[in-house]
Amino acid sequence: MADHDIFKTAFRTHNGHYEFVVMPFGLTNAPATFQTLMNNLFKPYIRQFILVFFDDILIYSQSMSDHVVHVSKALQVLADNNLFAKLSKCEFGVSQIEYLGHVISSQGVTTDPHKIDSMVNWPIPKTVKELRGFLGLTGYYRKFIKDYSTIAKPLTELTRKNAFKWNTLAQQSFENLKKAMTEAPVLVLPDYSKRFVIETDASALGMGAVLMQDNKPIAYLSKSLGVKNQGLSTYEKELLALLTAVKKWRHYLIGQPFVIKTDQISLKHLLEQKVHTALQHKSLCVLLGLDYTIEYKKGKENKAADALSRVQGQNWHMELSTADLTVVSEILPSWIQELTQSYTGDSWIDELKQKAALNSNDPNPLYTYHHGVLRFKGRICIGNNGTWRQQVLQSLHDTSIGGHSGINATYHKVKKLFFWPQLKQSVHDYVIACHTCQINKGEHVPYPGLLQPLPIPPTAWYSVGLDFITGLPKSQGKDVILVIIDRLTKYGHFLSLTHPYTAANVAQLFLDNVYKLHGIPQNLVSDRDPIFTSLFWKELMNKIGIQLNLSTAYHPQSDGQTERLNQCVEQYLRCMAFEQQKKWMKWLPLAITLPSNSPWV
Repeated sequence: MADHDIFKTAFRTHNGHYEFVVMPFGLTNAPATFQTLMNNLFKPYIRQFILVFFDDILIYSQSMSDHVVHVSKALQVLADNNLFAKLSKCEFGVSQIEYLGHVISSQGVTTDPHKIDSMVNWPIPKTVKELRGFLGLTGYYRKFIKDYSTIAKPLTELTRKNAFKWNTLAQQSFENLKKAMTEAPVLVLPDYSKRFVIETDASALGMGAVLMQDNKPIAYLSKSLGVKNQGLSTYEKELLALLTAVKKWRHYLIGQPFVIKTDQISLKHLLEQKVHTALQHKSLCVLLGLDYTIEYKKGKENKAADALSRVQGQNWHMELSTADLTVVSEILPSWIQELTQSYTGDSWIDELKQKAALNSNDPNPLYTYHHGVLRFKGRICIGNNGTWRQQVLQSLHDTSIGGHSGINATYHKVKKLFFWPQLKQSVHDYVIACHTCQINKGEHVPYPGLLQPLPIPPTAWYSVGLDFITGLPKSQGKDVILVIIDRLTKYGHFLSLTHPYTAANVAQLFLDNVYKLHGIPQNLVSDRDPIFTSLFWKELMNKIGIQLNLSTAYHPQSDGQTERLNQCVEQYLRCMAFEQQKKWMKWLPLAITLPSNSPWV
């Protein structure tokens, strides 16, 4: 206890007046204070090989030799801070452990049999409080029970105000829930050498999903739809179910190819569809950077997700952090083995390993070496042996994520994740030698003289730039792109049109994609295209209250920001649709990430 807080713990007994000099149980802030202490002490090791929940310390390792080292480090931290572990409450070197009400083993994660016995022997509730106690205990394990909300629905309805009346339906639900708890399956551990499969489905009132490998469940998810989302179309509900599942299990999916199975066949062509709604924009942002394939599966074959989607009532979520269990149960991915091969015979790597070993007790070390992966300031170090560096450059330059960006943009993307000596020179040499870039990119030289830039807008979507990209080959019936860019954040919309188009067509796109999503801008910067100089356009902008700023005739530098973005979009589409130029519409939705991912735009 802090000296100035000791008097607050005073209490009187028949033997006299006493005060606590160490933190006792029962104080309001005691749990949070103790958890903060444990987190700070074990900060260098948490989620590396240690998990801490109050006084429960879990140490996990890949091998017994590593485990001995990890246990020694944990005990040393306790000894250095005058904390003590009771030997009778400790277990060492076990392959199965009870932790936070779960049994964790090499087979997977399952329920604690002692907790299940308590549920099975639970007496019939006589009051709402007793019923809530039973539902609270069973609800902790609902991630193991398919259709938990459906089974428990008659009981949850009795918890409403003045609704408690035990009947036959409630008794049947009570018994079925006990039975379901005794039959809870083992949720298998994720194996990163195998492909993940997500099955999703949505119904009128809810949505559900199952994460699987080899047709064995890793996790269930079921969520009811609110009043707002119940009014969505079937397509939008299915898309919402897909997004919810991907966001929930994203930590499993990053860097891994996976399959999404849905009974909405139109979602197979998600990347090729026109982007009209905010939900579609959101879906592309969530899925961007993930290696996924969407497959169609008939509803009658998609039984697990279909059943979960029909759950009504409270949401079914994992009460215990899935990320924590992932760390405990993580199987060493195959890419780590390939990465460690690049370290073979590299003297630079050997030198850094020695530095990492010397700094192992540093709370914020520059170098770390864990599970065979060497990191510098959190970035993965790649050795000179093998083709790993080439693969990284190819992935962050040649793919849709890289978009054949320039040297600086590619360098910043690689630099965020990886590190090796002379990284910038490696990126420079790779981009300069890229055959696709040499064919499709133009030459940029500094403009002579001093330019007078437009004033910087004070807020996002205060000032907007508009322009057209024309002369494109027809793709899905479209041959024009309307570019709309926020001049402060550089966030843009790229909307397809068919020539000939009218000012009314452009105005409708502007209202749907700017006014609805971002509000009314204060001014609009554009060139002197006939659309923007037409009487209709001027009157419309005047009625809405937007000031028109037209650039100087035959002087595109007046709106250089929009013109430069046009070049980037054209360059991106040329590179990505290089072999099939009439399929540029497939890549247009992904071009929205260019401004935010490229520091030079």
